[in-house]
Order: sequence, then C-alpha cells, then structure tokens
Amino acid sequence: MTVRKNRATRALAASGVVALGLAGMFAATSAAHATEAAPGNIDTSVDDGSVIIHKHETTDPIADPGNPKTGALGSGFGDAIDGAGFTTWPIESLDLTNGDDWNDLEALIAQVNSSGACEVPGETLGASLGEVTTAGGIATVPNLTIGAYLVCETTLPAGASHGSAPFIVTVPSPYAGDWLYDVHVFPKNTLNVVEKKVEAPSGYGLGSTLKFPVSTTIKPLPDGEQYASFIISDTLDSKLGGPAVESVKINGVDVAFMTAGAAGNFIPVHIDVNDPGFVVGGKVEVVFSGTVIEVGEIENEADLFVNDPNMEGTGVPSNKVESHWGDLEINKVDGDSTSTGLAGAIFEVYESNEPYAADCSATTPGAGPIAVSGETTFKSGANGVVDVAGLYVTDSDNHPNQGATERCYFVKETQAPTGFITPTGDDAFTPVAVKAGVSASADVVIENTKQNVPELPLTGGAGQAGLIAGGLALVIGGITAASLRGRRKNAAV
Repeated sequence: MTVRKNRATRALAASGVVALGLAGMFAATSAAHATEAAPGNIDTSVDDGSVIIHKHETTDPIADPGNPKTGALGSGFGDAIDGAGFTTWPIESLDLTNGDDWNDLEALIAQVNSSGACEVPGETLGASLGEVTTAGGIATVPNLTIGAYLVCETTLPAGASHGSAPFIVTVPSPYAGDWLYDVHVFPKNTLNVVEKKVEAPSGYGLGSTLKFPVSTTIKPLPDGEQYASFIISDTLDSKLGGPAVESVKINGVDVAFMTAGAAGNFIPVHIDVNDPGFVVGGKVEVVFSGTVIEVGEIENEADLFVNDPNMEGTGVPSNKVESHWGDLEINKVDGDSTSTGLAGAIFEVYESNEPYAADCSATTPGAGPIAVSGETTFKSGANGVVDVAGLYVTDSDNHPNQGATERCYFVKETQAPTGFITPTGDDAFTPVAVKAGVSASADVVIENTKQNVPELPLTGGAGQAGLIAGGLALVIGGITAASLRGRRKNAAV
C-alpha cells in the first residue's frame, strides 16, 4: 500500500527533517521511559517506544542540529511552531527483527528524501497511527513497537506554504553506540510572514487616498523545486473605491507584475518570477491603494500564494490593519430660540494642532480648510443641520493615534444666515470631537445672534401719542404765559 500525494501531504525535500537515523539523523531524549537507550542487542519486546517530533523555525541549512544525546536544540532553531500535524504509518513490509531488512533502510531513506513524496515505493504501509499536532512545538507518537515508520506532515501550521519533508524513522535508532527507543526528530518549516501596514491618509476627508504596503521575503524552496508563481492578493474594503496597485518592488527596485483575475475590490498581484529582481531572500513590497468613499471601520488583510497560480489554497494571511472614519453633524440654531434651526449658515473644517488631545477645547485651529469629497464649504439646510460626510479619525498603525476613539477638529463659520451676525477672529472657530461611524445626533450645536438694528423713527402708535401730548403741553404752556402777561398789565393800571 502507498499513500498518494496531495497538497496537504506533499513533502518538500529542502524543508528537510533534522533527524539522526542510519545516517546519524536522530537525537536522544533525556526524558524517562520504559526502555532506556542501551548498547548491545535490540530489545525486541519493546512496545512503548515513541517518536517525539520537535517543530521549530529554523535556518536553512541548519549548521547546528542540536545535541543528539540530550535533545537540546542547536543554535539554528528559533521559535516553536504550533499547529503542525504529523501522521505516521508503519512500514509493514520491513521486519527490523530481521537483520536483512536493516540493510535495505539506507536506500529507502535516500529514496524518500529525494522524492519528496509521502510514500515508500515498493513497500507496504500499515494503517495510519493517526495524526498528532504540535503544541509548544512538540508532538509525540506513542506506543511504538520495533519497526520502521514513515512520518509525513499532513497539516501545515499557520504561515507555512510548504510542509516538512517526509522521513523514515526506526524504533530503535542507533546513536553513539546505543539504541534509542524514544527517538526525537526535528523537521522544520520555513515560515512565510506577510506584514501589512496602513499609511496615514493623503487627506482628512472623504475622497482621500489610503495606501496599504504589504511586505514579505522570498523564502528558499526545497531542493529540486522552483518558483512557478508568487501572488500577493488584497481585497480592499467596500468603503474604498478606485482599487489600485501603487507599486511592486523587490529590494526597492520595480519588478514586472500582472493583475490577472482582478474583479471589483479584489486585486491579485502576480509577480513575474522570471524577473531578474526576483531572487531568494529578496524583500518584496506591494503597495495597494483605494479612495475613501464611506465612513466607518475600514479593515484590510492581504494573502500570499506560493506556487498556487489559481489561488485554490487558503494562502498565508497577513496581519489586519484598520482605518476609522466618521461623519460630522453641526446643528445651527437661533441664539434666542435654540430649538429653532437656521438655514444658510456656511462652514469650513480645519485640523486641530493637537488632534488627539483629551479636551479639544484646549487646542487651537490648524491647517485648512479640509476638502471632503471635493468640497471645502458646507451649508446648513432648512432644519439648521450641516452634514460633513466624513473625516479621518484614527488607524491601527500611525503614532500617536493607535486606539484613539475620536479626533479633534475645528469648524469655522464663514457666513451667518441672513439677519444674523457672522463671528470673526477666534470666535469664528468652534472645536469638535469626531468619532468613527455615523453620528446619531449633533456633534456640536452653534448659536447665532441677530444683527443689531438702529431704533426706528417714532411715527406711529405710541410715537404719535407722544407728539400729541407734547403739542398739547406747548399749547397749554402758551395760554398760561399769555394769561400771566394780561394780569400783570391790569395790575399796573
């Protein structure tokens, strides 16, 4: 029986297994076990042997494979890798209680190592012993009897585009004059790491451009394998329009690429693996971009596909980044009746000199006016509401705004409604805190004062009554004066 090759189980020889077998590829363990390592004859009664698989990030090749006696890791080993699944099959056609079958092992091991396939041609495999998964970088295949076993990586850990090479391990395994019944092996993965960032926006209003640099390194492939395709794809958030690729560089130099299969906000960048700049160890950077057309949380994540030209696998995902945008609602009201909205007020929006201050009123206006969807002035409607469609609030990358929930801006009144006073100088600016998303109510209420009008001429109503009263007073005064003069004359006679 043989095990067929597939995407999950295909072994890749250069990913390798660091193990010491007949060629000195296994390392001993210092852990206690029922059958200690010992010289002399093989103990054929053993039924509690084990294979202990250690999975770590490693350099390629490994200069120091670790201490074979203690099982300590060498200097070439990095972080433990969790989530790698290994399946073991006994090679039933080999009987290691028979000396002749030991003679065949070296050729079989070389054949498996060179083929990179999870199979042992010409040999019969028994039933699978099941899959064990690394936790803390370790997975153990227990309760093994004397024999030879094929071990294949059947589940890739996150971030790995290639599995470890399949390998044959024996229980026991010879090392340094002893037989090891608990055998430690060290397969490795070269992890693909995809890093995504979000740059500060080109502006602070809707219509601004967001750029998303995605970077990774061209990892070495297993022996005998070549790069056939190298794709970095991105599906931009629906709140972004005009999806585009700004640049594709390796080690800072432009390289050839295509975007075949792009649709909507999905952009796959097929980097030309035949470009002279495509070299192992090269630092790849692809910059995607889009125009902000809607407020809210804008998330972004990219994927790397290696030798998967149709992107049928899950790919290696990048980290997620976020950019947050919110609208601004201004309520313009009559200062003498704050429940009465005023139409016709015109505003501009300005930055704050301290956009992430705890108290926006303690800051001062900065640059502006800010364009939002191409407009820099915003007018109150019949209900007095001014709707500024969207402003930048924060993102996940750019200091000091990571994690901020709001951003300070200033609104400047440039024209009051007819009959009301347009404020000037500092009085024209009002601070406001803009939060991500759509405002449920007014972010700021701004009152207007009516114009000062000179007193009206007194020509009617009370004014006329005053004139009449004044006239009567003059008449009465005149009569009184004349009467007094008459009396003085009579007295003189």
